[in-house]
Amino acid sequence: MPPSPKFPNGLTGEVLNVYTKPEYRGRGICTKLMNMLLDSAKEHKLCRVDLSATEAGYPVYKKIGFKEKDNTYIEMRYNINE
Repeated sequence: MPPSPKFPNGLTGEVLNVYTKPEYRGRGICTKLMNMLLDSAKEHKLCRVDLSATEAGYPVYKKIGFKEKDNTYIEMRYNINE
C-alpha cells in the first residue's frame, strides 16, 4: 500500500487461508501458528495484518486480538459470468 498516516511505511499483510483438520482442532494449533505469523509481521515492521474470518474461525482470531474492521468503503464486485 502507499504510505499514509495510518500506514507510515505502507507494509501490510493478509492471511488468505487457514485450515485445521477436524481431528486436530481445539489443540491450539491455529493460535500458535497465528501468533508466530504476528511475531514475524512485527519483526518485518508491518503496519497491520488483515484476514476474513469464517464463523468457526472468528472466536480464535478475536481471542488473538484481531478486531472487526471499520470500513469507510462499500465492498462491491462485478461478476462477469452472471
